[in-house]
Amino acid sequence: MLFGSSKVVKIEKREGLLAWDVNLAGADKKQEIKIENGIQCVRFVNGVKVDSLYSSTAKTVVNTKEDELRLVAVDIGDKHNLRCGCSDVSFTDYEINMEGSVGMNAVMTVKVINAMRFVDNFPRVTEVTEAAAEEFFRTPLVKAMSLALRETVNRFGRDAENQIYNLGNQLKAYLEPTVRDAGLSVEDFSINNICFSPEYERARKAYFEKKEADRQKKKEQREEQEEQERELDVLERLSKMRSEKKPAAADNEGVYCSVCGHKNRAGVTFCEKCGNRIIK
Repeated sequence: MLFGSSKVVKIEKREGLLAWDVNLAGADKKQEIKIENGIQCVRFVNGVKVDSLYSSTAKTVVNTKEDELRLVAVDIGDKHNLRCGCSDVSFTDYEINMEGSVGMNAVMTVKVINAMRFVDNFPRVTEVTEAAAEEFFRTPLVKAMSLALRETVNRFGRDAENQIYNLGNQLKAYLEPTVRDAGLSVEDFSINNICFSPEYERARKAYFEKKEADRQKKKEQREEQEEQERELDVLERLSKMRSEKKPAAADNEGVYCSVCGHKNRAGVTFCEKCGNRIIK
């Protein structure tokens, strides 16, 4: 806020503040004010919320002599980053059948969408900093984040850490009603880190190592079985080939007569040429 030579009070954005009281000390009774774009001024008279003022090309004048006049500037144009997090959230990993704990830190990006409702949450605060907004939302944030994180981890298990983007979107949707009730919108929810307890990490690692070892063992057993099946298949084909050749060999067999030397058909008792008994 600056006073120029024309006695115009300029209400401009202030870094890191969502809302602040406009100092009208020394202003004229009918004071002209110039409001920067992206600011909404909420006017209170005797502690009662009366109306709000926006940036305008027309001259905006307020009566500074009203009893207990309070003008609260609210930044409705910029986004603000609020740090948030939760820790030691217990959950059950049903895949490995054990209890674990998980924590998370994140940044929630918010924007004031209802200045009149927003200032109701800070009736005696002259400056609403990002830190003050973080403190205001701390309890509902921790509660909502813990519940959402527990449900998500129970559903996805350890894989939740690899789905940070999706988890952030789920938490954003989960938190929106709570934040909206305070006059803000959730523009983004960015998870910086998800940390599981060391005991859970060790158990999970051991579980997957055993699972991988079992998988490798089954693979080796399967490969050994396939090799045995291939060997049996080869033996069966060789046996079949031998059995198919025997009849052909039998057709070529004959019995020679020891007297005349004639080759007789297999199975005859007497020589087909000279009549002598075939000696076998």
